[in-house]
Amino acid sequence: MPFLLRKLDRRAAFHPVPWIEDGDVQADALYDLRTHGNELSVWMVPEDHSNLERVVAALAAARNSLDKLDYALIDLDVVRVLGIRVVKKKGNSRDEQANELWHQDLTGLSGAKIVELAFRMRTEASFVRVPKGDVGSAIVKSIRDGFIDPDRIEASLKKALPPERDPEPAALPQV
Repeated sequence: MPFLLRKLDRRAAFHPVPWIEDGDVQADALYDLRTHGNELSVWMVPEDHSNLERVVAALAAARNSLDKLDYALIDLDVVRVLGIRVVKKKGNSRDEQANELWHQDLTGLSGAKIVELAFRMRTEASFVRVPKGDVGSAIVKSIRDGFIDPDRIEASLKKALPPERDPEPAALPQV
């Protein structure tokens, strides 16, 4: 079954803490589940993770600087069981083809559904941190492969990218 990827800014907010009761989640976790029009942007990742490096590069290439990238992967079935609709919509990354192929929105979200999603992510998602160097390598590879137009990347990020080397797959952490 495929997974849904959500980029995170506050990964630690999903970790259990002693004062949070079972069945609950830290309020700060909701920061990473900010909605726009009651929709939440996510990316479809197949079971074999074949597009994972490219999605990471697409998301990271929209930033102003090179840094680590944190994300959560949750099974699509877990989201569907919550009654959340998953709708294919064009994304807003620097990889136009990825925007068309893999971007999705979780739609019709209520406050209760977001809280339940946060809890299910805390208990059932895989949380991954991609180190800064691997993020840079993934962006460089996507540029080299023609997926990302370097003219659409901020100058500050472009300047921080590692020099292009012989093609090697980025060593993204596996979940």
